[in-house]
Amino acid sequence: MTNDRGALVRRLDQHRLWAASAGRAGTQLSAEDLDFSGLDLSGHDLNGIETPGSRFKGAVLARADLSGGNLAAAEFADVDLSGAQFVKTNLDHADLSRARLTGANLRRASLIGAKLDGALLDGTDLSDADLSDADFTGTSLVGANLEGALLDGSTLDGTPAVHHLQTAASAKIK
Repeated sequence: MTNDRGALVRRLDQHRLWAASAGRAGTQLSAEDLDFSGLDLSGHDLNGIETPGSRFKGAVLARADLSGGNLAAAEFADVDLSGAQFVKTNLDHADLSRARLTGANLRRASLIGAKLDGALLDGTDLSDADLSDADFTGTSLVGANLEGALLDGSTLDGTPAVHHLQTAASAKIK
């Protein structure tokens, strides 16, 4: 894990410039295993970020936009992601255990094999997301939109609203 905070903050600034200019200025942040622990990135535009395997322990990403990025195998356990945007983001095998994703947008995201045990996903948009083999043990999904979501092999034990999941005509469960 990379631990130079100053360099990381400069790279984040360059990425925000890149995202805001549609790639005409700045530099896309693309690196594995970075350590974002403890950073407050609330409301930041991190669209297109490519940081698989990164750690976000104690970070705050409420209302951040991480759409279109690659955050596969990233660690988001216990992180505040409420209202965050993850549209078309790769979160395969990410650890989102006990994360707060209330009102987040994960439309068309890929969360294959993701750990979501104990997460709060109330009011979250998971429409057309690939949730295959994800662990939803004890996850709250009250008011979540699962239209067109793929739930093959997902673990739903102890999940409030599991009845809703299993009877939703548009959610695909095998």
